[in-house]
Amino acid sequence: MIIRVRTTGGMKRMEFDEKHATVKDLRARLAEEYNTTGDQPIYMGPTPTGKPLVAKLSHKLANEGFKNGTQIFFDEKNIAQEPSALEQSGKNFTVHEAKDKRPRPPHIGPDCTHDATMRCHQCFEAYYKDQKDPLAISDDEEAPPVYARKNMRDARYLHYQQSLIPHIKHQDTGRVRTVSLAQHVVEQFNAGLVTYEYYHRRLAILFGRFDQDNETVIVETSYEPKQDFNTDTQQIRLGDDEHFDRVRTLGTFLGMEPVGWIVSHPMISDEDGAPLRASEVVQAASWQLEFDTRFVTVTVSVDDDKQLSVDAFQVSDQACKMARKGFFDCPQSSDEPFSCQTTKEVDINAEMVKSVGTPYLTVPVGITTHDGVFGGDFPVQNRLIEPTPRDVLAYLDANQAKGQLARFGNMAFLLYVSYILDLHTQIAEICGCIQHGLEEGFTAEHEADIRRHCELLMQFE
Repeated sequence: MIIRVRTTGGMKRMEFDEKHATVKDLRARLAEEYNTTGDQPIYMGPTPTGKPLVAKLSHKLANEGFKNGTQIFFDEKNIAQEPSALEQSGKNFTVHEAKDKRPRPPHIGPDCTHDATMRCHQCFEAYYKDQKDPLAISDDEEAPPVYARKNMRDARYLHYQQSLIPHIKHQDTGRVRTVSLAQHVVEQFNAGLVTYEYYHRRLAILFGRFDQDNETVIVETSYEPKQDFNTDTQQIRLGDDEHFDRVRTLGTFLGMEPVGWIVSHPMISDEDGAPLRASEVVQAASWQLEFDTRFVTVTVSVDDDKQLSVDAFQVSDQACKMARKGFFDCPQSSDEPFSCQTTKEVDINAEMVKSVGTPYLTVPVGITTHDGVFGGDFPVQNRLIEPTPRDVLAYLDANQAKGQLARFGNMAFLLYVSYILDLHTQIAEICGCIQHGLEEGFTAEHEADIRRHCELLMQFE
């Protein structure tokens, strides 16, 4: 009869006498073929998950269920520390010392020059070249060889498969501990919510800097990108924004960068118990990966009395890894707004699920406020009413008594006039004065150029 023997290195067919062959004959043959002691585990079936063969050496194979075509798995790499069963039996038979306990590579290495019947050290190096598995949640998890993942022949791969299951754990602290918000940021954002009578949710990108201790985010100003609100799904969809790259350039001139985002949020009841919606967790994780791991999420909730509640969060490191490796199902379902749907099962408290409550994936961040260097009341881009040249002149006239720092210290105003003045010379000079608080750095030509341009445009209205 033919017995098919699978190992970590492939499969061989071995012929035995169907009526008289014993377990001893099988082990002796395995020891000879694989240069092992012969007492390594034998499993009934093609994988090591099958029933182990524990019969005495004198038992006939036929009585143990062996027949023509039977498959077994021989774990030739499992080196026994105790004397083998064959040695204990006292019977005379030759045990070969293993010259190389590694399985024979199924293919030759890419740089080998010998024929296909030989195997050299380069064959083994190519055979055991490790690589990261894209589905592994842990970045430190060592992947088995490529051949094992492909053919499911390596016993280690069965254990490795279990390590791929993400075990969701709540994170106690984030990458930052505090966010300091300029008061003007919340006031300006709330003014936009009033424009929409609080029915439409809005978001804005926060600009500022990270403190040297890396534990505090200092927010100075914000920018509201082009966006639409779907009243059915209660989700915000971002559109193509022609201003955002220019805003980031202005931020660089001001010594700032994107440090977070602020989003209007329905007032959360005690029964909900969730700080962020699923879509917000996925968006926050995406931006933490894109901008900075210290990127924060600020929520503005409004109750029935129009009272504001401002909170700050970060999503956990594990949520960022899940976003990077495609574990979140996008778009998130609106039926369960506080549960993140996943593409694969995850383990939460020893239960396999495909839905993770957002509290597991969020970390609270403390909030403080400061006066900030920006202010003013200039119409904000991408709202219901876009700013016009008439708004520019009205803004300059209304703030005539204020200093140049106060007049130009408004991101929406700077963005508008950056299309009038030269971005990389005049605007860069103005931003440098704002950054370093130099009141005398402004010139009268800047405002004169702005006024002439706006007055010219108004003639064509």
